[in-house]
Amino acid sequence: MNHRLVTLLTAAIMLMSHTILGPVAARAEDKPAANRATETGAKVWTCSMHPQVRQSAPGKCSLCNMDLVVLADPAEIESEGGFEPIRRVEISDSGSLRINGEKPLLPLMGFYQSIASFKNAQAMGLNGYFMPGAKPTPNEYLDALQAAGLYGVVPFDEAVVNHPALLAFVLPHEPDKAFLGGKEEMSPQAMAEAYQSIRKAEPNRPVIMDWSPRFISDDGLNEGLAEEKRKEIYPQYARAADILTYNVYPIWGHNRPEKIDWVAQAATDLQALAGKDKPFFAMIETGKGARGIAVEEQKEVSVAELRAEVWMALIGGAKGIIYFTHRFTPSFSEFAPDAEKQAAIKKINEQLTRLAPAILAPQSEALALKMTLGNDFACQTRVTRTATGFYIFAQNLDMQRRAGKATFKTNAKPGTVVEVVDETRKLAVGDDGTFTDTFEPLAVHIYLIATE
Repeated sequence: MNHRLVTLLTAAIMLMSHTILGPVAARAEDKPAANRATETGAKVWTCSMHPQVRQSAPGKCSLCNMDLVVLADPAEIESEGGFEPIRRVEISDSGSLRINGEKPLLPLMGFYQSIASFKNAQAMGLNGYFMPGAKPTPNEYLDALQAAGLYGVVPFDEAVVNHPALLAFVLPHEPDKAFLGGKEEMSPQAMAEAYQSIRKAEPNRPVIMDWSPRFISDDGLNEGLAEEKRKEIYPQYARAADILTYNVYPIWGHNRPEKIDWVAQAATDLQALAGKDKPFFAMIETGKGARGIAVEEQKEVSVAELRAEVWMALIGGAKGIIYFTHRFTPSFSEFAPDAEKQAAIKKINEQLTRLAPAILAPQSEALALKMTLGNDFACQTRVTRTATGFYIFAQNLDMQRRAGKATFKTNAKPGTVVEVVDETRKLAVGDDGTFTDTFEPLAVHIYLIATE
């Protein structure tokens, strides 16, 4: 790989780590011996944000003063099975990821977690982790993921080319924000050069770029970025990656539950800038705890809101979900969801995993569909087709949180049975070509019209 680009990527990743986590840690050889991993077989305690800090007893991190946690032994992390070693990852015509040319995958991942956090994957129903940071090394991270039966997204490192747990490489975090802040080394051209170098070194894995919220057309998120500038730089950035991600946290970051539809708007705006065929993942908030919002004023993300945001992204076209679980105030935790929230997320992910073939299937225009809800409430739909039939994903997007009656106008024959997936009930298309259903606030219903 081009030496200048290696230097660029390494510096950028370390800068990103500094921005999120604080000052970059000193080299391991500069640390006291007590901070190095013990080799006695006893428990080792480490910092979830500074994994190079290790000692043989509980205590505080010497770099950030966080409580240390027991270092997870990859051999002790329970795998749910089904891990298929990756030889190559392809992107289908519909934008979904296919493992080894056959198996479609809906990534359901945790964001920026230490190896010690892998034990939470089963409780959340995750199948991988998205790690844009430089510590631990990509090789250490992927080895631990493989042992746990999980996949990973990591920064480029020649040492992990063809690693069986490697799902994709990720470019430096939010290069758009850095570039707009004056860092020329994060320009669209620089990212395009980095992208080409990575794909040359590893042609069998896609490359991901994470966008800041500044691409969104809402002035509350784009920090006043002129529309002309958005339309100029973001299509260039889109060409410098195979997959995009976005992170919009209406409650965690802005304390505005009435704006959770920003997640849906982001999906629409991204595709307007990058093109309808560009695959993308969405990062979803799971709780509260952002800096800049007084602790006593922070609003919690409810399970209904979390679920709604996930479906906003997926119905909007997302091909993967990445869960943001961090809390920064009143105390730091890389994994803040309590047991109840974890169980709720697992339930969501179990349904998504089961329905992944339908979610990831190509959109279909063979079934004409128009949804109206209540008194002109906001709503959205997505229609896909599998060998089983037509799947209709429909959502109430009304931010006044009102319930309403939905009418679906279709070209299906009168009397056609409409199965409401996972709800043990059925509807029927009437003589006028419509069927109706009731939508509670933020509700999502999934319908199946089987083909003969």
